[in-house]
Amino acid sequence: MEDHHPVPIFLYHRITSGWRAARPGDTLRDFRHQLDLLDQWGWSSMSLTELVECTRCGKTINTSVYTLTFDDGYRDLLDHAVPELEKRKLKALFFVSSGLSNACWLRQRDPMPELFRPDELRDLIRRGFEVGCHGATHIRLNGLSRRQLVQEIIDAGEMLASACNGKIEHFSYPYGAHDDAVRSAVREAGYLSACTARKGWVAADSDVYQLPRLSLARALRCGFPPFPRSR
Repeated sequence: MEDHHPVPIFLYHRITSGWRAARPGDTLRDFRHQLDLLDQWGWSSMSLTELVECTRCGKTINTSVYTLTFDDGYRDLLDHAVPELEKRKLKALFFVSSGLSNACWLRQRDPMPELFRPDELRDLIRRGFEVGCHGATHIRLNGLSRRQLVQEIIDAGEMLASACNGKIEHFSYPYGAHDDAVRSAVREAGYLSACTARKGWVAADSDVYQLPRLSLARALRCGFPPFPRSR
């Protein structure tokens, strides 16, 4: 039996056009360089849906692949990240919160960043990208009441599905915070998977409701990739 390659899910937030970014490695110049390296090494992109299907069904992944995810739904990704993804024919998923206009952390930012509009989310889906749920108001979910969990996970997904005119199948825990009750609500809502902020790779036996992710910029500084490249 062939060995199953572990798969990294790379986590991004914003891709900025300037020389400085809130997180190291998140400028447009850095982003282009990172994608170019992956291409030079012979790696290819896999959608989160494809990765989760392989993990759930026990399908062997014997090539070097990765998955791209973007949290929070910053609108400037349309200008910076999306053109680079389309130019390279890469797959990606954008996690957005259904009610971010009510999120305290967002209102405290000056200037307040623009977020994806519903029509733009629908356009992303038409262009072949995936959209996932990042809660309703981007609060930490662990320790919330049952009623709050319903609002933040179940209701948020239904609202987002209505805005996108389609199913929302993946969830990302805000701040990576989750516990048994949170994961139970995510499964009850019908999501196929949930992403955390825990560092690591997706293995054949990974829990699809506790998927680890990596910052590609940090991974490169730590010697990524750790196993032989495809070419």
